[in-house]
Amino acid sequence: MATIKVKGSPNQISKEELRAMVSSASLVMEFHNHKLKDNKNTIKVHLKPGKKLKGKTKTGKDVIGRAYWKGRMIELPKDMGLQKTFTVSIHEVVHLYKRFPPDTSEKCTSTLVARLKPDVAQIYNSLVKDIYKRAAYIAHTKISYTADGEDHYDSEEHKDVNLSKEGVQYR
Repeated sequence: MATIKVKGSPNQISKEELRAMVSSASLVMEFHNHKLKDNKNTIKVHLKPGKKLKGKTKTGKDVIGRAYWKGRMIELPKDMGLQKTFTVSIHEVVHLYKRFPPDTSEKCTSTLVARLKPDVAQIYNSLVKDIYKRAAYIAHTKISYTADGEDHYDSEEHKDVNLSKEGVQYR
């Protein structure tokens, strides 16, 4: 999965939420064997005031976001709400991972976004839920823990968790 580097701060959502959006869309694309150009593993997200994104779309509307395939960078307005940022970020991530013919690029991209959006949302929701709790778990691994007695495996690791049974049809 790509590393997400955000330049600037969004106004209506957190940087963590934005990173989770881009990471979720990136994960779905990579799971289905689409890679970033040159297999580089970083997506740069530049947040700009909405008026800084100049230009018109093919349909004559103002540009909302931009994807730069060669630089693995997307530009987004910093002042969009949660739902709009979610949709536009997925749209621009798809542009980074998949090249469609120029005469159908936006139609194919927006149709793919519509189809992937519910799945990307599930991953996003999992990432943003308890984000700081997980961050604390990971941060604590930097602290030198000493095991009681000899080094051993934690039995908690082997407890079952609720997993979807959907995959059974592919076995």
